Amino acid sequence: MKITIFGATGQIGQLLVTQALQASYDVTAYSRRPNALNMEHEKLQIVVGNLTDRGKSS
Repeated sequence: MKITIFGATGQIGQLLVTQALQASYDVTAYSRRPNALNMEHEKLQIVVGNLTDRGKSS
């Protein structure tokens, strides 16, 4: 299963990331701060951004 966790660097977010990885999920962790989630795992991808970021429009 693939999941995305917004707020992954907060207390609950970190708990959810840990539990999802233990359950062998592919996890995308969304964070505003690049170094706030001090975790490495082969099934973990960290995306840095802000929920107000907008993609470029054509």
